[in-house]
Amino acid sequence: MGGANNGGTVFKVGTNHTITTLASFGRRPGGAWPIGATVRDSSGNLFGATEGGGANGDGVLFEVVSGSGSITPLVSFGTTIDSTSSSIVIDSSDDIFGTSYDAGANDDGAIFELPAGSQTFQHAGFIQRYQRRLPRQAIS
Repeated sequence: MGGANNGGTVFKVGTNHTITTLASFGRRPGGAWPIGATVRDSSGNLFGATEGGGANGDGVLFEVVSGSGSITPLVSFGTTIDSTSSSIVIDSSDDIFGTSYDAGANDDGAIFELPAGSQTFQHAGFIQRYQRRLPRQAIS
C-alpha cells in the first residue's frame, strides 16, 4: 500500500501531475489501507475511511487537518458499525455519512452518520435483506 509503514497514504496530485504525500498511515490504532475517496469539510480538512487498523482491526474514519501532515482517527469501526467498503460523504453541517456492509440484525449493512465533532456513530438506517444486501457503493 505504500507510505512510511506500508499502511497507505493520503496524497494530492498537483496541477503539474506531481504527487505529494500529505500523511502516512501507521496501522493500529490510527487505521490502515484507506478505501474510497476523501472528502473536504468547510474548513479545508480532509476526511476518509480505512478498511484496516483501528482499535478493533476493522478500520477507522479519519481526519487530516489542513496543513498538519498527520492522520487523526475519529472513530473505529467494529463495535456497532463494521467496516465500510466505499467512499464517505459530508453534508453542509460537516456531518459524515457512509455505508457499512456488515451491521444490523442480519449483518445486511447500514447507513451510518458521524455528527461533526462527535466520536460516536449514529445509525441513519439499516439495510433490510429485501432492499440490497451488503452495500458497497458510496452514497450521495
